[in-house]
Amino acid sequence: MHQKLVPIHPPTIEDVKRQFEAWRSVRQPRQAIPAELWDAAACLCCTHRPYIVARQLRLNYTKLKEHAQALKIAPPMEKIPAASFVELDFGALLSDRQCVIEMKDSKGGKTTLKLKGDQCPDPVEICKAFWSRR
Repeated sequence: MHQKLVPIHPPTIEDVKRQFEAWRSVRQPRQAIPAELWDAAACLCCTHRPYIVARQLRLNYTKLKEHAQALKIAPPMEKIPAASFVELDFGALLSDRQCVIEMKDSKGGKTTLKLKGDQCPDPVEICKAFWSRR
């Protein structure tokens, strides 16, 4: 029965890169990468994005992702900045409200309304009233 030894400290990209270089220096042409090296590379995907690992170790990105998924290794999550509370004071915003409406109809009729404060009417209703007059 074979047992896998789990390292006490996770390997770094440099450690695994050295292992790949040592294997590449003695391998036979077209020899498949040993499972132990794939496992070591896939384990790096816990702390590094698979693209970075594949590039550093000169591996096929898709195959590396397949090995990482087979070992149920999820890629590291992007760090999302913590949300901070932002208070918006709409009361001050609404009291300084202004509305300017300029309208012209096909007969040459023209009007300009400048409204300020909380009591600004709905501009759509004003436009409807202006254009529906006879």
